[in-house]
Amino acid sequence: IQGALPEHVAGTVTDRNDKEFTLTVTTPQGQAVIIDIEKTTKTILWDREKKELVKSGFMAITTGSIVHIIGSLVPKQEHRVSAARILNLGNLTDAPSTATASPTAKPSP
Repeated sequence: IQGALPEHVAGTVTDRNDKEFTLTVTTPQGQAVIIDIEKTTKTILWDREKKELVKSGFMAITTGSIVHIIGSLVPKQEHRVSAARILNLGNLTDAPSTATASPTAKPSP
């Protein structure tokens, strides 16, 4: 007997919560989905320079990245998926990420 089919979510990362290990992904239809990153989540990244897939992790996923996620629906929570696998295509448009470092204060003369 087959269990529930996995969910597929594709879209752009619009938020990353480092404390909760979650991503907010907005689909092309405009729906926001919260993605739970588990200890068992497998993440791979498309390396544009090498033109190959490489192992990756949560910290390599930045806002603006295009991702494809396979996982299961979180019970009793709407628009929330527990990720089993993540394909991170990166920022394909080369738009600046909102996860940039803040400028440091310069001493005044």
